[in-house]
Amino acid sequence: MRIHFNKIFIISIIILCFASSVCFASFIRQTDLEFYANQDNTIDVKMTIDYETLTTDDISFIIYGEISNAGGFDENGNLSCIVYEKTYGSQIICKREENIQNNYSVTFTYKMDNIIFEENKMNKTIDTFLFEYGIIEPTDELRILFVLPEGYGLLDTETIPDYYPPDAETLVIDGRKVALEWTETNLVIGNSYFFKATYEKMTKPIIINNGDPYPRSYKIIASVVVVGLLCFMIIVSFSKTKKYRKKEEVEEEVIEEEIDEEVKVEEEKKNIEDVMLISLLKEDEKKVFNIICASGGIGKQRQIARATRFSPAKTSHIVKGLSARGLIEVRREGRTTRIELTKKAEEFLKKK
Repeated sequence: MRIHFNKIFIISIIILCFASSVCFASFIRQTDLEFYANQDNTIDVKMTIDYETLTTDDISFIIYGEISNAGGFDENGNLSCIVYEKTYGSQIICKREENIQNNYSVTFTYKMDNIIFEENKMNKTIDTFLFEYGIIEPTDELRILFVLPEGYGLLDTETIPDYYPPDAETLVIDGRKVALEWTETNLVIGNSYFFKATYEKMTKPIIINNGDPYPRSYKIIASVVVVGLLCFMIIVSFSKTKKYRKKEEVEEEVIEEEIDEEVKVEEEKKNIEDVMLISLLKEDEKKVFNIICASGGIGKQRQIARATRFSPAKTSHIVKGLSARGLIEVRREGRTTRIELTKKAEEFLKKK
C-alpha cells in the first residue's frame, strides 16, 4: 500500500512540474501596439512584443478583429506566419528559426478595417476608434499608440468624450498628426482592456503665427497668468480680515468630492466597457447572444444549435468566445451543456 502511494506521489510531482512549465512558458516585458489610421478608415498596425522569456518555438497571439497583410520579423529576419480566422477574431501563429529563450523581441505588421466606426452627429461626420485587447500571457506593460490621419483632430465637445481611458497622453507626430498614447500596467490574465478615441476632420487650419513675433496663444497664457497673480494678491491682502472655514471641514469636503468623482469615473468606465463589449460582437455571436437573452438568460447548447441552425462545432466556438468575454457562464450537466448570462450581461440588459 505504501509503495502504491509513493508512485502516485511521484507521478503527481511530475505532472505538476510539467504543467508549470507549460503555463509559464513565456513572460512578456512589454507589448507595443501602434495604430496608424488612414482616411478610408483602415488602420496600419505595428505590434512589437518584448519577451523576458520565451521557451516555445512558435509565437501565437490573438487579435479581436479581422486582419490582413500579416507578417512578422525578428533579429534573424522574416518569420513564417499563418493567420487563422476565429469567431472571436484572428489568431496569428509564427514559426521562429532560432529558439532564443531570454530577452527576445519580435515585430508584427498587419492591416485592420473593422475597428473604426463612422457616424453622423451634430451635423458632421464623426469617427470612433474602438479596440479591445485581451491578456492571455503574463505581461508587465501594455502600450497603445493611436495616430489620427493628417488633418484630423480630437472631438472637442462635452457630450461625447474625446478618448477612453481618460489618462491618455496627447502627442504630435511629425508636427502634423495628433496621437494618443495609453500605458497600462498591473495587467490581469484573462481580462480585456478597451481603448476609444473620437475624432473628426478639421475644417479650418490652425494658424500658429500670423506675422506676429508672439503668437496669440502666448498672449492668452500671459494674460491668464497676470490675472491669476492679481487675484492671488487680492486674496492675500484680504486674508487677515476674513474668517475661513476650519481646516477639518475643508478637508472633509475635499475628500467627499474626490470620492464622488471616483465613483462617477468608475461608473462611466463600466458603462463604456459594457457598451463596447456588446457592440464588438459579430453577427453570429449576436444571434447566439440574443437567443440566450430571449430564453430568460438560460439555455442549452443543443437548443442554441437547433435555433440558429449552426453546426455543433460552430456553436461551441461562439459559446467559448462569449464566455471568454465574460458575457455567459458555461456549466456541464451530465451530457448536456447549460449556458447562463453573467451578472454583468444581465445588468447591461436592464440598463438598455
